[in-house]
This record gives sequence, structure tokens and C-alpha cells, in this order.
Amino acid sequence: MKIKFKRRQRNRIRRFLSGFHGKERTDLYRVFTAIAYLVYTGCQWKMLPRYYPPPGTVYYHFRKWSESTNLVFFLRRLVGDSRRKMG
Repeated sequence: MKIKFKRRQRNRIRRFLSGFHGKERTDLYRVFTAIAYLVYTGCQWKMLPRYYPPPGTVYYHFRKWSESTNLVFFLRRLVGDSRRKMG
């Protein structure tokens, strides 16, 4: 089961993640969806399906992004927008 976001959400996530780019060879959007998968399913890091980046890469970016307060504000805004649309 892959985590899929709507086109508008996907574009906003990609724009936000562009601020974190450095020398990464991995698509950060795929890392983001892998983290969403882990949160949604509650599976272990090592049980991450193969169509996502390696667990070590995902965990590295998770730790890096966890230190950023901008990520928390972005996720709250993303969830808030979705809830407003739902009513």
C-alpha cells in the first residue's frame, strides 16, 4: 500500500521539501511518503516496503527534519487545510 497525496498537497509538500535539499541523491518526496507510511501503518523501520528508499535513509531524514520547527508548522497547516475542506 503506497501513501498517495492529492496533487495540490503533493505540490505543496515538494515546494516545502525543496528548502531541505543539499547533496541528496534521493527524492525527498519519496522519503516523506515513506515516513507517512510508517506513521499510518505503525510498522517497524526495517519492515518498510522496498518501493520506498532504504530504512536508513528514511530514518536519517526523519531525524534531520524532526529538529526543524518549520516542519511542524507546515504539517499543521497542511492538516488544517484538509480539515477545512472537509467541513
